[in-house]
Amino acid sequence: MIDWEFYSKRRNIDVAKYIVINDIETYENLTSFLADKGVNPPEKGMFQSAYAVAFPPIAKQPPKKKTKTQARKSTNKTSKSATRKKK
Repeated sequence: MIDWEFYSKRRNIDVAKYIVINDIETYENLTSFLADKGVNPPEKGMFQSAYAVAFPPIAKQPPKKKTKTQARKSTNKTSKSATRKKK
């Protein structure tokens, strides 16, 4: 079997790209996917760090504070000629 290092350098691809392209979610999926190709998988630590780069966790945004909105008076003034009806 071919080592991951040789395979990745030969194909010019890193673990994060490989995970995204092949839609791999777990280390076990990666090992089985690479076993079908005859490639030894990278270390689990390398997979975990690459997975964190490829799919960063979504941070929750704090809820927005509700504020009272004040009614504003319209500042647009129309001229009398514009409001008259044309005959």
